[in-house]
Amino acid sequence: MNRSQLGGSLSIRHVSKIYDPEGVNVHALHDCSLEIPAGEICMVLGPSGCGKTTLLNAVAGFHDISSGEIRLDDKVLCNDAKPQAVQGPDRMVVFQNGALFPWKTLLDNVAYGPIVQQRLAPKMAREKALEMLAEAGLADVAQKYPGEVSSGMARRAEIVRALINDPKILLLDEPYRAMDALTKSIMHENLLRIYDLKPVTIFFITHDLEEAIFLGQRVVIMTTRPATIKEIIKIDLPYPRDHRVLSSEAFRLLVTRVKASVHAEAEKAFAAGEKEFA
Repeated sequence: MNRSQLGGSLSIRHVSKIYDPEGVNVHALHDCSLEIPAGEICMVLGPSGCGKTTLLNAVAGFHDISSGEIRLDDKVLCNDAKPQAVQGPDRMVVFQNGALFPWKTLLDNVAYGPIVQQRLAPKMAREKALEMLAEAGLADVAQKYPGEVSSGMARRAEIVRALINDPKILLLDEPYRAMDALTKSIMHENLLRIYDLKPVTIFFITHDLEEAIFLGQRVVIMTTRPATIKEIIKIDLPYPRDHRVLSSEAFRLLVTRVKASVHAEAEKAFAAGEKEFA
């Protein structure tokens, strides 16, 4: 599968964002530039509050930028003349906190988007939803409600719900943050299996160094606020990846390298007394 031919390249060019809560300028992003090829898993690391989620929200269209430009393929999402992108199914977001409808089964949650958008008839949407849930290992719990399944199952269903809309880019904001290490490891392998089946660009924010290295083709390290791109590290580990790569020498060396870069920014944030912002 040639993922690049399917679209989903993200271009972030000289993006800055200044918040103004209570009249005090807060510089979240400064002159951020990043090119993400179509079909790449791009992991973004940085100190808490440095602006990672601010950047993701700008791509999603949840808030405006102060300057710069963001493009998806040849489409301008936002720029100086149009500061806020229009939200759309070409960019789907999975947040830290669960967003499934608790009164709908997993099947109905997944089928909801195509039905509401009138992209598929209800019967076809449910058939496609069941097929995709099965691919994610959730066929046996498709008729259960979110409160009746584990957090890992619910989170897998959320990712399937995003992917059924055929987005060009999947925006993940620390989706596994609250999970224990073992569950998180299993979720990582599951995400890579889904990624192997579904051509999509993934823009993934995390605080977890090992998560970033295990999943990503590149790790983007952001500075403390005002955030810009400090370093981009290529993760030269072959796919498919499973938990065995975690004990390899190559993985250990990458952890050491990434940790040194991120730690330096965390120390700066700590010295400056930064509080988590976005």
